[in-house]
Amino acid sequence: MEFNDKWTKEVNDKYRQMIKEHKSPDEIREYFGDLIHYHPKKKFSAGSVLSYGRFQAILNEIKFYPNYIYFEFNYIDSARFKDKQDIICYFKINDVKYILLLEYLIENNKSFNDQVVYNVFFTTEKQYDIFKKIISNLSSEEIQNRFSELQDIVEKETNYGDIIKIFNALSYILTKMSGRIKNCIYMISETEDKKKFDFYIKSIEDSFNNYELIIDESIFLPGKKSYYFKMNQN
Repeated sequence: MEFNDKWTKEVNDKYRQMIKEHKSPDEIREYFGDLIHYHPKKKFSAGSVLSYGRFQAILNEIKFYPNYIYFEFNYIDSARFKDKQDIICYFKINDVKYILLLEYLIENNKSFNDQVVYNVFFTTEKQYDIFKKIISNLSSEEIQNRFSELQDIVEKETNYGDIIKIFNALSYILTKMSGRIKNCIYMISETEDKKKFDFYIKSIEDSFNNYELIIDESIFLPGKKSYYFKMNQN
């Protein structure tokens, strides 16, 4: 890339680092101010800081590792299946408390017949408390009918701190929990935040060596692509 007196290599390095940290467009604009208009290749527009294609190129440069992090987990009653349990994991990054939920589901689609899978998603503890309050007033049928909507609610507001540290922590927790779950299958489905979905997929692909990937449409999220990571536990 050719630089100029405004958009220097040092400025560009900082910009790329902020993208890798999954900083929001508003955060990037606030940090760089008028400098964003001096990008040599005119990557910026009034409404967009980074194209999705450019994001994918940068994501491919990132390597996730399951770095150790202290976490706690509990089994909680499933809101969807009577007498079944979800797994909830608690961890903290940069003084922000996070929740990783492994949601017990029984999948019946083209690829699975009455197969237990664990729907993976994480959010801040604050956003999870909002989610819990909403579902406490819903019946099991209502929860099922609003599955996609509820997942989008709980997936919001996770753009805090260092996104690389967060997904390295998630990788570590998922590797540890896979050893506790018999015939472990993790399910990750498309969300409104396409970039966050890609972080999920990349972190698992980088962190696990022995798995079978199955791509299908979940009965719980019709119209959305779901990735099933079937962990081979030898």
